[in-house]
Amino acid sequence: MYQRLLFLSLFLGILPDTIAQQKTDVIYRLDQTFLEAIIDEVGESDILYFLPKDSQKRPQKIRKQEVWKLVYANGDVEEINPLPKNSPLPETVEKSDLIFRKDNTIIEAKILKISDNRVTYTLFGKEIERHIPIQEISKIVYSDGNVEQFNQPSLPEPVAVQPFKEEKVVRKPTTARQRPKIYVGLLGGGVMSSFYRSELLNFPQKPLFNWEMGLTASLVSRRYYQMRLEGVYVTKGARETFSDNTLRITSENRLRYVQANFFPLILKTGSEGLNFAVGAGGYYACLLNLTSQYAIGDETFNDDEVTKQLFKNTPDYGFCALAGLYNRQKPLVELRYAYGIVPLMEKNNIKNHGFHLSFFLTF
Repeated sequence: MYQRLLFLSLFLGILPDTIAQQKTDVIYRLDQTFLEAIIDEVGESDILYFLPKDSQKRPQKIRKQEVWKLVYANGDVEEINPLPKNSPLPETVEKSDLIFRKDNTIIEAKILKISDNRVTYTLFGKEIERHIPIQEISKIVYSDGNVEQFNQPSLPEPVAVQPFKEEKVVRKPTTARQRPKIYVGLLGGGVMSSFYRSELLNFPQKPLFNWEMGLTASLVSRRYYQMRLEGVYVTKGARETFSDNTLRITSENRLRYVQANFFPLILKTGSEGLNFAVGAGGYYACLLNLTSQYAIGDETFNDDEVTKQLFKNTPDYGFCALAGLYNRQKPLVELRYAYGIVPLMEKNNIKNHGFHLSFFLTF
């Protein structure tokens, strides 16, 4: 009973806090406007984002061909398209007027004229006059600090005006910030198991080859982290040989379980394509049935009721470690080592352990 409580408290203690508050990213356009947003995904042709104060998290998108660069909240800068050579950057934000539009974009410009139905302005380094309808504007912040309010925006305004300045661009491969996806699927594979009789980890000697199959589902799925729960039917056991100078006896025991696997910590490399992952967790298995057989020398196997009666009809539980290959957020194949901590017999301190090779089909 003490071992079960210790095992349960260990799992509850390592559950991570999966709710994190995102900071604000900045999308810089080629027309020298920028947008404060929470970038969700950088795709092949579009960039998906949310507005910072949109409580309903309605997805917005902008074409990549309109974007100069992305400045993430952690300071990383990703250049999408180079600025045209005839589009010089403004020297400072303080010398410009800021036009706040209802779609939450900001235009840095020099205001020339405001009429009843439109605003006339020019961009930095250009003499061409541009116009924007009054009904598209929420407010104008002039270079001297004065603010003129217009129509109130339907979505929240940006929290603060960030200085528009040239930043050192660190070019790196484009990686998509994937929208968190929860998946379910099937798993199946082979098991190489045996018994061990000491507290030390050891490789299964003359293992018994079995199989497993079941269901899998992610509880939390992020770019670099995942939590997963599984339910499987698995066969474990061992095939052992005992001999002396005159007699050789082979004992084969197969134990069939319905088992729950819980992996609260799976760490991935976060690549857009294939990902390498490592993780840790545990399992809890209930015995369904077992078979015990023996063979003397090269004779055929016979039922071994004596050995069968020695096994306890109690749950088996223990720890797991895994290494696997993922396609983005979904597992493809994993190799696991399972280490049981519960004795299987009343008077013999044998325990389960072994390797599991699992293949996944997820949706």
